[in-house]
Amino acid sequence: MAGDDTPLKRHHFLVHPHQHQHPRPPPTHPKIAKVTASSGPPDLTYETAILSHTPHNLHFSYPSFILRERMLPGLWSKHAYLLTILGAQIALLPSSRLDWLFWHDRDTILTNPNIPLSIFLPPEEKFSYVNLVVTKDRNGLNNGVFLIRVNEWSVRFLAACLSLREWGSGVVLRYSEQSTMEVVIARDSFRPSTTLVPQHWFNAFPPPLSSPSPSSSPSPSHTRKGALLLHFASNRDGKRPQRMAHWAEIAASTSSGWDVPLNETGLVEEIARFWGV
Repeated sequence: MAGDDTPLKRHHFLVHPHQHQHPRPPPTHPKIAKVTASSGPPDLTYETAILSHTPHNLHFSYPSFILRERMLPGLWSKHAYLLTILGAQIALLPSSRLDWLFWHDRDTILTNPNIPLSIFLPPEEKFSYVNLVVTKDRNGLNNGVFLIRVNEWSVRFLAACLSLREWGSGVVLRYSEQSTMEVVIARDSFRPSTTLVPQHWFNAFPPPLSSPSPSSSPSPSHTRKGALLLHFASNRDGKRPQRMAHWAEIAASTSSGWDVPLNETGLVEEIARFWGV
């Protein structure tokens, strides 16, 4: 069939080509799915980044939802697509629903498939009221990667973000939909259920190409060896494709030393201290 030999395929649900060779473990609890978006002409840089998540998804049985068609102008499809998935999930019986959605921008590369997303979730015994787990950088909120609970609160939150875009005249949105989230989070009805966590947990920036290895004393926003993923948020120098290609090779190499066992990352202890458990 014409087009079968093209290097890139367009899927709404990402499936590893050799998935049948890897028996899936039983579903983990809580049930988490990944969500991202990549529309427009196929781009090898971003498709490679999305595919870097596949070993992680297979290992922990994470479904992966990928938006391939733009729903709204600019970056606003992020909120619209998440709302679509949330609505479909809430329409299910509670026992059949996902519990959390893990949004990651398409410019993220998974570097350590040994880290389960569940370790970043708030402990239910004390923090069942937390519905959004997100990070910030020196510019404020960074919504390139975050966790959002599947419930009514999240529907109202994302609807409020979209409504601010339409009706929030006079509100300065420096970073588009990201700034909208920051404005809405500050409201009394949403602030108590939002938790800001250290950026390096799951939204770390890569080191510069001039220093391709992590510093021994990295800044709060930069990666540590064994981190879950890298987020290539900035392209001010025009070298994002080169940085992503460099780290895609590292992520794909079994000898890179980045796939550190969870118990050697220090995350378990750090996260426990953060939540006070």
